[in-house]
Amino acid sequence: MILLSEEAARQALDEVGELQRQVEAEEVDFELAGDQIVERLDAVMTLFEGSANIYSVVAEPAMRWAHAALAPKWVVDQDATAESRRYKALWYKISEFFDRYKHLDPDA
Repeated sequence: MILLSEEAARQALDEVGELQRQVEAEEVDFELAGDQIVERLDAVMTLFEGSANIYSVVAEPAMRWAHAALAPKWVVDQDATAESRRYKALWYKISEFFDRYKHLDPDA
């Protein structure tokens, strides 16, 4: 996905928000949703690559969401159920996205 405008980036972030809501409600295929979330976040990061605060505006909130919404669903039983494995796989997908952009963290 390639974004060419701020408006397209806003739309992509709105789509990420909707996908996150669908994940939390378990209304979507987690693997597909994870791919779509990361694709949109990567596109936004690429569009605003030179912006000073892009890390704190896009990468950090994505990871905070993964910690708050996904981690509690798999940390407790550590792969004991198919459900926990889905949450764990999605958490790792978001974590990989986050790690790709850690070099942009102004506090690092």
